[in-house]
Amino acid sequence: MLLPSDRSYQQTKRIKKGKEKMNIDFEPLAQWINTTYGVQPINILYDTINDGNRPRLLICFEFRSEETKFLERNGSMKAPKQQAIAQEFTRIVESAGLQYQTEDLWVIYGAFEPIAKAETINNVPGERIKQLQQDLNDENLWLIMATSFGIRPGFFLFTDEQVKAYTGSETVSRWTDLFYALLKEYDEFGYIDRNEFAIYLDSKENFDTNYESKWYYYFR
Repeated sequence: MLLPSDRSYQQTKRIKKGKEKMNIDFEPLAQWINTTYGVQPINILYDTINDGNRPRLLICFEFRSEETKFLERNGSMKAPKQQAIAQEFTRIVESAGLQYQTEDLWVIYGAFEPIAKAETINNVPGERIKQLQQDLNDENLWLIMATSFGIRPGFFLFTDEQVKAYTGSETVSRWTDLFYALLKEYDEFGYIDRNEFAIYLDSKENFDTNYESKWYYYFR
């Protein structure tokens, strides 16, 4: 799961909302993972890659902290756990007579929470953000930019000097509170916490000088 538009995310979202259930074929594996590692997947999906020649199993956890238990510090997957899950799935398939390829099975992981947070900020209407900027009524504020690249919206002042002057100020704290209140209206699963939420400051000067005034370069 990488984007809110991904099929895996959308299906997992329906499960989270109680509108759909995990494929019954994968429930024994989900229970085994919970019993073995103390983490309950909320969804498991199967597909094939490499022109259908290699099977792939996506284990979807709810929280990033749960997914992290299956990753090395550098973000790579822990091979022993991948192998153990693949072996258990193969055993389940063979014992139940299920029709899945399991040779050279690739096990990967995903977390629902980070994508849901990105979708939250993506769902805030642009008109609401523009209205917030108008309500703030600060002549030094050029633009509020919020994208699904992350839940930290950018508040762009005009100059680098203004960024320095505003950093750590009560004004920025108030802006953060107001944007958070707006964001919570669209936080369907209650994942976004005020203690973890922040805005960041940047400047039109930096945007124009170092990114040729193009968002494509800025967000690369």
